[in-house]
Amino acid sequence: MAKFTNGLSSISDDEVLKLAMNLEEEGYDFYSGCIKNTRNEKAKRLFSRLAAMEKKHFAVFSRLHSRIAKKRGVFATDEDALVKSYINALIDTGVFKKGVCPVITLDKDSVLNALEFAKTIEKDSVLFYTELEELARSEETKNILRAVVKQEKKHVIDIDQFIKKEFLS
Repeated sequence: MAKFTNGLSSISDDEVLKLAMNLEEEGYDFYSGCIKNTRNEKAKRLFSRLAAMEKKHFAVFSRLHSRIAKKRGVFATDEDALVKSYINALIDTGVFKKGVCPVITLDKDSVLNALEFAKTIEKDSVLFYTELEELARSEETKNILRAVVKQEKKHVIDIDQFIKKEFLS
């Protein structure tokens, strides 16, 4: 049951990687905003770790994007107008809303709200990358997406454990 890619049967690896790079860039911007907006040092360290992982994921996708481009010379343009419009709409709407992070103060509720939001976004990222993996054409892209899904799941666990330790114990 596709949540994000409903109606798409196949897209080029170029488009898959563009979507993935966009999501990672938005994630980095979001966590960077959270770092700037929090005075809670423990939350700041968690957001810093998550931002670093988003940056790492972006670099992985970017390298693969370049490698595929060199291998093929140019990217296939066999996607129809509907697919291209859908891809552009996904990129334009953005999952992380262009780095917007709620204002986080020393107030526990604001930190907890930001963490709960981050956990939801990371869960959605797992679903999104899983769907992209089904649409990707090359095995190399599929393998990288599978590896990133594992890391995104770890983000969910890390955030959840942080919430339990800092707010629910």
